[in-house]
Amino acid sequence: MLSCVGKVLPIANLGWIMKSRGPRGATALDKYIGLRLRARRLMLDMTQSDLAKVIGLTFQQLQKYEKGTNRVSATTLQKLAATMKVPITYFFKGGSCENVADEDVELGFTSFLATPDGLALVTAFKSIESKSLRRAVVTLVEGMGRRDRLSRTGRRGAE
Repeated sequence: MLSCVGKVLPIANLGWIMKSRGPRGATALDKYIGLRLRARRLMLDMTQSDLAKVIGLTFQQLQKYEKGTNRVSATTLQKLAATMKVPITYFFKGGSCENVADEDVELGFTSFLATPDGLALVTAFKSIESKSLRRAVVTLVEGMGRRDRLSRTGRRGAE
């Protein structure tokens, strides 16, 4: 299906990828793609400078892509996918407009993975082979999360 700026484009099975926007405004999908880009770069233990150099960009331009400030062209996205050894669809996975709201779980998870702590936590967790130990870690972290939420709201929970 063809479309003009501001109209919705269905692309293969990737979902609806455009929302109405101004002539220069980035969409929520641009930010989502940037988060996926950053998460993958961190997984590969690459710096912005290293990745930018390989694909012929400045690290500042790559930084703008990761923040979703600038839209990534199809050519650049293909270079990034090839360099990072992922299919181009990796950047869109779970990123339809319906799924890219700020409160969306997938976006929150991707944002978390795009942090050094998020990546370290996931990497460490993946190294635990014991199912019971994994369950114990999840229970521990869930409890810590509940306790933190309660302390931030001023309520006291059971110790």
